[in-house]
Amino acid sequence: MIRACLYIIILILPIFGFTQEFNYWTSQVGARSSMLAGAVTAADRDNSAIYYNPGTLGFNQNSSLSLSSDSYYIGWNTIENGAGRDLHPKSMEMNMFPQIIAYNQKVPKIPVTITLAAINRNSSLINLDSRNEMSQNLIDELPGDEYYVGTFSYYNRMRDNWIGLGYGKRLGEYFGIGASVFFSIKNMEYRYQQSADVYKNNDTSSFNLVATSLSGDYFNMKNVGVIFMLGFSYQKEKFKIGLNFNMPRINVRFVGRSDLRRSIMFVEQGSDSLSMKYSVWQQDVKSTFKTPFSVDLGMEFNISKSTILFTKISWFASVARYAMINTGGDQSPMSTTLTNYYPEFSNIYLANRSVVNAAIAMEKKVSEKISVLAGFRTDFNYFDRSAFDMYNDFYPGISYWDIYHFSGGIVWRQDKFDLSLGGSYAIGRDSSLPQIVNLTDPVRENYYFGLPDNSAKARYNQVSVFFGFTYYFPRI
Repeated sequence: MIRACLYIIILILPIFGFTQEFNYWTSQVGARSSMLAGAVTAADRDNSAIYYNPGTLGFNQNSSLSLSSDSYYIGWNTIENGAGRDLHPKSMEMNMFPQIIAYNQKVPKIPVTITLAAINRNSSLINLDSRNEMSQNLIDELPGDEYYVGTFSYYNRMRDNWIGLGYGKRLGEYFGIGASVFFSIKNMEYRYQQSADVYKNNDTSSFNLVATSLSGDYFNMKNVGVIFMLGFSYQKEKFKIGLNFNMPRINVRFVGRSDLRRSIMFVEQGSDSLSMKYSVWQQDVKSTFKTPFSVDLGMEFNISKSTILFTKISWFASVARYAMINTGGDQSPMSTTLTNYYPEFSNIYLANRSVVNAAIAMEKKVSEKISVLAGFRTDFNYFDRSAFDMYNDFYPGISYWDIYHFSGGIVWRQDKFDLSLGGSYAIGRDSSLPQIVNLTDPVRENYYFGLPDNSAKARYNQVSVFFGFTYYFPRI
């Protein structure tokens, strides 16, 4: 039966997910930990301790194998007025993705535990598009109204897979210390394009193109980095406390490579002064992706024999604005000139502000074998908007909103294995956001796009169901 369960779990592990771009806690690691909102830094009881706090690994009693996945995942993004007045780009994605596959080995005769894990730390897919057609007098030199067609498309797909090794040692009866090292494989494909076409409407009802405006951005990043964690745990029967330090990501630059293409074109018949066309292309260049130093503090309280309270607070340091690629790859002479004289146009940038997230959860034992879990966590957006010109700088995202997560589920414990089944709901709301583009109020001076304002509103909802299985080998 155990073997059949393993086969079924492996078969349902899929490959993609749907989250956001600038949030640290959008997804958690492990089914039980997800139900507890990630508030397990004090005393993680399964193999996800390699991520939450390796200092708790030494307290594990058995060697074990863990598999967890989000078995169903659906999310909706709506950005009201995001593409102009009454144009609301929407994105809906349904998919599944694995959270963690981990093996935990107790070393005989000494209180040491070694864990190997493969983690899907983050997956993100946002796909938006919008179109507007209308008649309006845009060119004073032409009689009557012109016919306007404006389009916008946005695609951003990110995936971050971690492969790691954890070590935990129990020092005495109550204290544990541990460390983890992860190799992070970060992939991103970013595409943004907006276009505006203006047609002259002749008496014969045919259309002649009199102006066209087009801009497009493409960024494809493959980056490898190393992340170290150091954890401590103090565990007594009714009270436990844990501290975990996450070190900044170290980029392995000789492995990661990126491609970047940006282009702008504007052509208007009879107007040489406004016509222009230029582009930059960088291929096979080294990439950089940074994560901050962070500290997790968790506590666990036994309120009663059957009820446990979990808390966690995490501080994430800021990351100053940085260029995500290093120039000097395969460039055309035109691209080299633009890189030298217009560095802001020929690179992509990111900056993280400092944030503090918190989580609280509870576990209620309803029988000898079944426990009910519930949790809540904040997920504040870390993108530092103060470091950018929101409409002219090139940065890899459009999501600026905070997210709040509610989770829960059950754990069924047997002698040799645990089964976990739960779900979560996430909600994000924000107003007075910058429009992505304005296709409803085009002006000639802005190359037939409208002047964006801060009238956009974000509406984000996400529902997921996750499943976990942990098999415990005999004690050695």
